[in-house]
Amino acid sequence: ADVLIGCPQGIKPSGLSFQNRHNNGYFVGKMDYLNTCYTHGNFEPLDHGFEFYAPQTTESTDGRRLMSAWVGIPEEDEQPSVTNDWIHALSLVRELSVVDGKVYQQPAREHESLRGAMSSFEEVQLTNQNHLSLDSNHCFELNLDIEHITDDVTIKLADEGDRWLALNYQAETGVVTLDRSNSDYLPGKRQCKVDSEQSLNLQIFFDQSIVEVFINHGEAVFTSRVFPQADQSKITLETGKSCIIKRFIKYDY
Repeated sequence: ADVLIGCPQGIKPSGLSFQNRHNNGYFVGKMDYLNTCYTHGNFEPLDHGFEFYAPQTTESTDGRRLMSAWVGIPEEDEQPSVTNDWIHALSLVRELSVVDGKVYQQPAREHESLRGAMSSFEEVQLTNQNHLSLDSNHCFELNLDIEHITDDVTIKLADEGDRWLALNYQAETGVVTLDRSNSDYLPGKRQCKVDSEQSLNLQIFFDQSIVEVFINHGEAVFTSRVFPQADQSKITLETGKSCIIKRFIKYDY
């Protein structure tokens, strides 16, 4: 397959996709160099978050296709860092692959060398009467396998009082929502639909002012800015009925 990545302007929102002012996405197709013709499918979103733009790719020495992008949107000046004379950042480097006609993105394996102290547990059952909450700093990687999901599951990052960044999975529809409505800056929601059936794999990177969420081994990704206060130090997992945390691994950075 030949993949064309681009950032066309002026795309109208379509369902859960293309909700940003400046969008990014890809075509999967076949390039005929002899006849200078590219046959392709639909334009699909590359990242479902609030801020992800101008992705660039390169090829590693071992043949992997790697990508990183600008984490910021043109003409955006609402971020609190502006008062400190800086704005925007770069994403993690990602490994790209095509699976069943869809681009999958996973963190480049070299990022594992940055991992610090690890904490983990297995086989914890959550119910509507029993949620999970733990303290954390603002710089970590979180790996989760959640199974036997019977109702909505919510993960609150930088959780404190009535402030948090929420990642919600809707079991009935397969819709995942990244919700900044309860954060101090840049409110709003972004959504995508995944193919999960009562299970969910998540790899979440949280780094002071950026969150990157990789869903189901790269099936979908959310990249967004978030600016928690110093006291927002908890990670909380909740569900409407029940689910099992099959695997929970956190690495501090």
